[in-house]
Amino acid sequence: ESRNMLLFGLGSAHNKAGQYDKAFKYFLEANTTKRQKLDYDGEKHSANVRKIIETFDKSLTENSEITGDDSELPIFVVGMPRSGKTLTERLLSEHPLVFGAGELVDLRDIVKEMPATFGTSLAYPDCMEALTPEQGREIGARYIAALRTHAPDDRQIRIVDTFPPNYHYLGLIQLVLPRARIIHCTREPFDNLLYCYFKNFKSVSYAFDQIELGQYYLHKEKLMAHWRKVLPRPILEVRYEDTIADPVAQSRRIYDYCGLDWDEAFARDDGEFPITVREGEVGRAQHYAEHLRPLFSVLTGVSV
Repeated sequence: ESRNMLLFGLGSAHNKAGQYDKAFKYFLEANTTKRQKLDYDGEKHSANVRKIIETFDKSLTENSEITGDDSELPIFVVGMPRSGKTLTERLLSEHPLVFGAGELVDLRDIVKEMPATFGTSLAYPDCMEALTPEQGREIGARYIAALRTHAPDDRQIRIVDTFPPNYHYLGLIQLVLPRARIIHCTREPFDNLLYCYFKNFKSVSYAFDQIELGQYYLHKEKLMAHWRKVLPRPILEVRYEDTIADPVAQSRRIYDYCGLDWDEAFARDDGEFPITVREGEVGRAQHYAEHLRPLFSVLTGVSV
């Protein structure tokens, strides 16, 4: 593990220095070594995504009797790692009544406990068939109670949860938390996945092989396309490149969607936008085109 940390560090140093071939040499060795020690089943993930899509059709999402908890407290920011979720959270957290709680596992844990809650042996999403209106309200209330424990006080009217895998639960969220806001962060795929490949994740298992990483991304895109089709309430799409280019305009979009007052957060005597947005991370994947052929093949369906 210490050697792998060193390899990722050397890759990052050469990447910053513009020594791209040498950087990739270290990243490739680091990722290959780490992948050998991980238990990741891409087929299992693909099957789970298919099952979620089959379960959450329009009849469930639009005609359900489940009303859930009507709190407006949650803002779910979902997307791939390195897609701009933290930047979006920073923009939201500038508001005095918004707290950025980071990547919370509360909803994931509640979902894991759903079979016991429903008295069934079926895991999510199969157990959704057993969900009653009372249980829907209970699940929503449990999440809101857990969310409140992360905020420093009771003044916040919105709390941001940026746990990436929450995109698996958007159908459930709109059933049990119908007034929650959902923001989907996206980024140019090759840039996004390159920075995933360059990150020594501790709790992500799909990012250490280009083919598996590309397939995971396509599954995420497939599920997000399904949510946009069947969910009755809109999801806000925020592109990383747009935020970098014009953070003020994107912040206004985000605040408006979340029902937040812009002037309350950004009214300043000097008229300056209070956040400095870091640039220079757009288009980096072009320097690694020769090394990303497996990823290119997965994303485009073209063999190289």
